[in-house]
Amino acid sequence: MVKRFQVSGRSGFYFSVIEPGDVEAGSEVEILNQDTNNATVRDILRLYLGQEDDPELLHRAMKVSSLPERWKTKLRLRAEQKV
Repeated sequence: MVKRFQVSGRSGFYFSVIEPGDVEAGSEVEILNQDTNNATVRDILRLYLGQEDDPELLHRAMKVSSLPERWKTKLRLRAEQKV
């Protein structure tokens, strides 16, 4: 399933359930945290897959705190190759 999301460029949303209940059209969704590095999920996915070649975006993406460390490592290696 994850590979299909990657290929499509549409990563989807992943939620954790804090309190059980029903969600339906019109239910409120609250953003608890938003990264300030201005790198979208699509940007990061394109960088990770080698479909984007923007050094400035690459450096911003590596600063995203919620990005898994193994992804940051891969992006760091890609940035080093560009130097």
